[in-house]
Amino acid sequence: LFLNSIWNPASQPASASWSSLELLQASCFSPQGHCGSCWAFSATGALEGLLFKKTGKLVSLSEQNLMDCSWKLGNKGCHGGYISHAFEYVRQNGGINSEQDYPYQEKDEFNCHYNPEARVGNCTSLVMIPPENETALEQAVATMGPISLAVDAHSFQFHFYKSGIFASSWCTHHVNHAMLAVGYGAEQEDNKTTNYWILKNSWTEKWGEQGYMRLVKGDDNHCGVANQACYPIM
Repeated sequence: LFLNSIWNPASQPASASWSSLELLQASCFSPQGHCGSCWAFSATGALEGLLFKKTGKLVSLSEQNLMDCSWKLGNKGCHGGYISHAFEYVRQNGGINSEQDYPYQEKDEFNCHYNPEARVGNCTSLVMIPPENETALEQAVATMGPISLAVDAHSFQFHFYKSGIFASSWCTHHVNHAMLAVGYGAEQEDNKTTNYWILKNSWTEKWGEQGYMRLVKGDDNHCGVANQACYPIM
């Protein structure tokens, strides 16, 4: 399911941000640690945003639930996974538990402990944003809420990013790390305007700008930011 291509860019706000919402503090940077579970953190972030928009409730959802219970769909816990498969698990399963009921362990448990009586949210379908289309991604961030996506995070510069608008010649379109798009904006300096995405990471608040990155935004799909963007429908 792709976004409707009938859209007027002129009606889109020049900037948008969900990063100040309490919902993004509810899951306040539970770091993924030494576990390749970025895909699960990205998925729960999008689901939390959707749940907040629908119910007004701020609930931190369980990454461990996704890690332990979506192996049959091709996810591999701490060894990586697909955001879209995480959403599909929630859809097939009929729900997901909260972080409180199913806490993060930073390791593979290999046994699914999902409790249907304690389910919090659900996912009825998934929207895949057209690949490499930053305009469609902007539309989704502005209108739907936090959006799950993946970027190329292999470079030294990415790992040790501190602040500012990130742009690197080492960035490719071969994505390998999941993040959460929570907004976009623009910065003007010396009569030059630079557009950027606001991305939430799962590498603790000590990384980047208190856990966030501003990634250059434009037509070049920098770091593959729009290659695998998607969001759930509840």
